Amino acid sequence: MPLNASKAKAIKQLQSLLKCEKLVAFGDGKNDIDMFELADESFAVQNAHEDLKRIATGIISSNDEDGNKREYSNFCKNSKNCSYDRREKIDSSQFH
Repeated sequence: MPLNASKAKAIKQLQSLLKCEKLVAFGDGKNDIDMFELADESFAVQNAHEDLKRIATGIISSNDEDGNKREYSNFCKNSKNCSYDRREKIDSSQFH
């Protein structure tokens, strides 16, 4: 992995590729801070690092309670911003 790699840089590439207008991020660690700062909305799990929780848009259930999975599912059910079509058109092999 390149020394200057980060989640935020990867997300910027994905946003360009997918032509996303809105970024919603989920995280739990200090390594998610740059991603949260880039996001339009950001959700930290309840057991996340305190520094991350301070900058999050909201706090969701912990990792142990599948907080990310539940909130992402709820977000997509209630949002016009989720497009399954976009994800299906991407060759996932380019991200491994």
